[in-house]
Amino acid sequence: MDYYNFQKKENDKRNTYIELTPKGEEIFLKIVEAYNPSKNGVLEGALPLKNLYGKFPEIVEVMSIVRNIYGDDYMEIFEKSFKNIEEDFIEVDGKLYKRVEEKIEM
Repeated sequence: MDYYNFQKKENDKRNTYIELTPKGEEIFLKIVEAYNPSKNGVLEGALPLKNLYGKFPEIVEVMSIVRNIYGDDYMEIFEKSFKNIEEDFIEVDGKLYKRVEEKIEM
């Protein structure tokens, strides 16, 4: 079944880009809607810090650690992914849903 397509740029073969097909997007949205943060490895990894300091680490602190481990190129991809999620999804009652664009006729 076709859920995704792989692509590479002609002038830079280091990265492989994945594009979801409509079927793949449908499955992805079901996964996002069923996401349960309490079963998340990152959350579990951050819980000791919350228990020690009384709060979760700020995203900036986590990103700083990841940047030092994986480098700036990885962080650019990571930040772009977050931006795309923020633009394409909306949170309602703790769940993410794909935004529906309203068409305005003039």
